[in-house]
Amino acid sequence: MENILNQAAELGRLIRQTSIYGDFVKFSEELAADPDASKLLDEYATLSASLQERQEKGDIIAQFEFEQLKSLADMVTGNAVIMAYLTAREEYLKLLSNIQDKLGETA
Repeated sequence: MENILNQAAELGRLIRQTSIYGDFVKFSEELAADPDASKLLDEYATLSASLQERQEKGDIIAQFEFEQLKSLADMVTGNAVIMAYLTAREEYLKLLSNIQDKLGETA
């Protein structure tokens, strides 16, 4: 068991040494330092999740709600801080997913 935990700690150290992890941390901090961008991304994520949940339940979504979501999406894609963060997050998640795939492979 101790060997597994030691190797996990080593994997964590290796992950933290990647530029992917470094970029994710850097852009996460930049987003956190920009309250307007953080709020915009939160508003977009909240509205998007709410509308998706309602659609899955069969609720009727008003046109103005779709327009509001599109407007927020346009503002999100036009914000360099948010887009840098989302790109870095996506790359980091891909790295973690690839690691998970490798852990799941059988010999």
